[in-house]
Amino acid sequence: MLVYLYVVGVAADLGEGAAEVRARAEARAGELRAWTDAHLSADADGRSGMWQDGTGLGELVLDQAALACFDLVPALLRRVLPHLASERARRGTCAAAAVGSLARHPSASARRPALLDRLTSMARAAESSYDLATILIAIGYLDGDTRPWLTDPHAGVRGCAALAPGLTGDDTAERVRLGLAGSPRAFVESFGDMAPPLQFQFRPYQDLLTPAGAPAGR
Repeated sequence: MLVYLYVVGVAADLGEGAAEVRARAEARAGELRAWTDAHLSADADGRSGMWQDGTGLGELVLDQAALACFDLVPALLRRVLPHLASERARRGTCAAAAVGSLARHPSASARRPALLDRLTSMARAAESSYDLATILIAIGYLDGDTRPWLTDPHAGVRGCAALAPGLTGDDTAERVRLGLAGSPRAFVESFGDMAPPLQFQFRPYQDLLTPAGAPAGR
């Protein structure tokens, strides 16, 4: 469930754009209801054609769904925070990943410094490279500082630290990112029997594990 909430946080990451989506959805509320009703009653070919009808309503339906997630994020974040203190290390790590996406919500801006301190403490205390790398992605996603781990002896940890958006332009991070882009297989294998951090199950991080993937902050 915590992994699922991480994905919800990513989908809901509208930032200041939420107001614009809300205004567009409200202005076309009647059209959206009619489009959705028609989509539900259409056959497969009809539904496929509706996404290409030139009205933009299909895309707005998806934006409206993201907006619904955006509105739920403050409540979801409150539910996730207690799990950071879980006695089960993996549960705490999954909670950290979820916090990394959910706490990007504008309502969490005042709490973000304290949350980053908490995640940084968790990273320093992490007992496995998998947990550490997962938490570092969360720290980077919240614009925290992952530079102390750019020289970690573990290649996977270095790679996840280097993906922090705030390290764009950092020479050391750039070298590590180039290494990840050049050898995603080595990155995966650095975790041994473990899969890469859970964020790599989803885009955009998932794209980095293919030869055609290009390293990116988000």
